[in-house]
Amino acid sequence: MKLKKSIGILLSLLVIIGLFAGCTSNNTESGNDKTVTLGLVEWADAIAITNLGAVVLEDYMDYKVEMTVADIGPIYTSVANGSTDAYLQLYELN
Repeated sequence: MKLKKSIGILLSLLVIIGLFAGCTSNNTESGNDKTVTLGLVEWADAIAITNLGAVVLEDYMDYKVEMTVADIGPIYTSVANGSTDAYLQLYELN
């Protein structure tokens, strides 16, 4: 069961990174600062997957990553209203 959850988290991360990659532009002269804001809930697995995503975005995709730390409700609200770009944790009810 843990293997399924780990695969699900990894696939979710890859999809999110793919979405960011598909929406990028190589034109940095137009004033685009390539900053991404990630929501972070202080759960051990959420911290790990968010930091992994931040490293990939910064090191391989040249984004500047900012993290917003909050409880789950405000994070979902900030993603919905656009003030946070992504929340990388996969939350499944058992």
